[in-house]
Amino acid sequence: MKHLITCIFIVIALSFVGCDSPISKNSNTPEEKKHGHEDEHGPHGGELLEVGEHLAHIELIHNEEMGKITLYILGKDAKTAEVIEGTPMLNLKYKGTQKQLKTVAMNTAENKSSHFEATDKILKEEVTGRIAVTIKGIKYNINIEHHHDHDH
Repeated sequence: MKHLITCIFIVIALSFVGCDSPISKNSNTPEEKKHGHEDEHGPHGGELLEVGEHLAHIELIHNEEMGKITLYILGKDAKTAEVIEGTPMLNLKYKGTQKQLKTVAMNTAENKSSHFEATDKILKEEVTGRIAVTIKGIKYNINIEHHHDHDH
């Protein structure tokens, strides 16, 4: 009887290992999510970064020659502009140092925009880091990784 109870307990315990429940499948918090569409480009020719579970996308264009990063906030379809309140922040790593840049909203209407830019001399070089952005009331930190398919 004791062995039967032990076996039942083990079978029940093992049935939960690897369970594809929503909690284990989606365990990253919004701040930790990072998804890229490395082979896809946005409507402006930039790199697409996924926000959340296809909640939105960020199109990133890094123009090293001008020292500028341009961000377009796009909807689920990665084509339609998604207007947000506030401005994304760039938390960048460059040659062993860190720098935070606030983006400037372009084409604003009622303090909302889907197009943002940041210009700085460190953007004339390869940078990595994160984009901090709030979309639909949820804060996301999206990884920026250097890809060689942007303007040089």
